[in-house]
Amino acid sequence: MSCTLLLWTFLSLLPPPSAPQPLLHASALALHPPIAKTQRRTVRTPSKSARKLALRRSSRRPPLHRRCPQRAIPRWTLLQDTLLDSSLRYRMYQVAGAHPLRLHLLSFTPTPTTELRLIPALPNRAEPLPELIARCDSALPDATILAAVNGYFWSARASPVGLAASEGEALQLHRYKRWSSIAVDRYGRATIDTFLLELSVRFPSGAQLPIAGVNRRKDTAGVVLYTRFAGDTIPPPPPAPAPLGAEEELLDSVPAPAVAAAEPLELRTRKLRLRYLSSPALNARTPCLVLDTASGAVSMPLRGCVLSVGSVVAADSLPRPGDTVWLESQLLPRLRQQIVLLCSGTPRLLRAGAVRIEAAQEGTVSARFLHRRRARTAIGIDRYQRLLLLVVEQNGHSAGVTIEELARLLRRLGAVEALNLDGGSSSALCIRGLGCFGSAHPVASALAIVRKRF
Repeated sequence: MSCTLLLWTFLSLLPPPSAPQPLLHASALALHPPIAKTQRRTVRTPSKSARKLALRRSSRRPPLHRRCPQRAIPRWTLLQDTLLDSSLRYRMYQVAGAHPLRLHLLSFTPTPTTELRLIPALPNRAEPLPELIARCDSALPDATILAAVNGYFWSARASPVGLAASEGEALQLHRYKRWSSIAVDRYGRATIDTFLLELSVRFPSGAQLPIAGVNRRKDTAGVVLYTRFAGDTIPPPPPAPAPLGAEEELLDSVPAPAVAAAEPLELRTRKLRLRYLSSPALNARTPCLVLDTASGAVSMPLRGCVLSVGSVVAADSLPRPGDTVWLESQLLPRLRQQIVLLCSGTPRLLRAGAVRIEAAQEGTVSARFLHRRRARTAIGIDRYQRLLLLVVEQNGHSAGVTIEELARLLRRLGAVEALNLDGGSSSALCIRGLGCFGSAHPVASALAIVRKRF
């Protein structure tokens, strides 16, 4: 009772409660006008370096994939990889893209038992590559052909266009325009350059006479050398008329050599039948034994040649049977090694690993030849001195390539030096045991990889 009374007395002494006050004053709830954006932004003046960086970024070009449409990257597929010999490998590629391609590549490392040879066709005629290889494979006494591609450019009578030499014996002395050539020495080391070839003969009396031509006479005055590739009889029989078979023979209007008019001239000259006393080679001195002298038609000696002496040499100054004469040759630019193979082509494709198409310097100006897609054959050298023989087909599986595309293909395959050879309908490849690829058109020569027999 007393506790309740005390509580009541305490509550009665407290002041009465006032009205509830709001949490925020009415003036705080009034809507203020929005502050302008410029008033809220802090304006800072950029420094000089910042302005330069902004200007550099604004002038930068967009990335390549934004500037041009994306191109499909060619996809390479290895269809076949065969080891034909310890030093010879064959690969077949299919390149898929806007223009599909089929490539045949021979990669060859010269060894003491394998070498590269230039094999010409029969005199004054052309043969399909399979027939040429079959005939030579059965006739070669010291070697077996493993693989071969078509060789040099040729004129209407299967005469080589530009410098050519096989097994150290010359086929063609004069360079055509400023075409490049590939020279291979006895050890398989290859060099590509715009060579000049000079030939001369030195008699026992010390007289040295320049040789004006090889396997063809233009007049009765000069000295002409006939090698075994001219035929079994000198002068050779008149060639059968051969029509131009493909457009590569018409490259830059290559003239056909006028050999028919030279036969009556050759019948009136004196000739020396010579036998080699050592293996013949270019860029060297080759001793020869004089077998006999004659006029008119003579037979080609075994392991020898025929030297046709014009009217510039007196009859009493000619060497006698049993004497030794020297055949001297020199390549310009000078090389130290002895050369056994020489093959011309155009244009040069690669120089020191870079694409250098030297068509204009060599005088090859045919736009159809340079920029038209067609079958191609080329030879290259990689940084390990391996030889690369490439054949590009043109058929339902392959669209063919231009000269520039051929150079880029060779560079991708590892070549650092490269030269284009005869192509078009002459491009072909034959491999022992695998068959032939490419065209069956007649060709005038073959670059063959052979295995020596001991």
